Amino acid sequence: MKASSVCVALFLAVLCATRVTAWRASGSAYLGRGRGGLRGPDRGGGFPDCERPRPRCFVCGAGMNRRRDGRLRCSNHDSHFVTVYHQTSAANWASIHSGGRFLPSPDGFVYASPMPQDTFTYASNKGIIVKLSTQRSHLDFSFTSPGRVRFSPHKDYNIEAFAVVSNRDSLATCQWTNVHIRVR
Repeated sequence: MKASSVCVALFLAVLCATRVTAWRASGSAYLGRGRGGLRGPDRGGGFPDCERPRPRCFVCGAGMNRRRDGRLRCSNHDSHFVTVYHQTSAANWASIHSGGRFLPSPDGFVYASPMPQDTFTYASNKGIIVKLSTQRSHLDFSFTSPGRVRFSPHKDYNIEAFAVVSNRDSLATCQWTNVHIRVR
């Protein structure tokens, strides 16, 4: 009888020790370490909100901030470069290529589009599509029109490539020529 009760007591002690160890490893509040328990995602707990690694921006790698509406935004968002397309005439392109700037519209802005095919809907001077990049902060977002953005021609931008087109159908087969012109 004594041997069996010793075996039962030993069995219960081992079982109890195993459960307490598993309970502690699961990040219980018993340890007094907040709701995350043991730190780190691989230790059964998790990171508390103040220590959770922030998601990184895929453009620049900076930490993302959470906006009031719940969306994430990069802290360097306005300094990111965006690619837009502008359509101009051959005469205007010659003056731009020789060191000038884009000629603004009567309202003082240069209109561009996020996609090259959208430039055919608004361009008055047609013939050459210019691919350019500018900082996001230089774009004017008070102007809202589908398929168009605008920016001041006096801001810095980089001209990356151009293509000669005659109509929307020639856009698919046009040859893009890479140029690197920094307009300051």
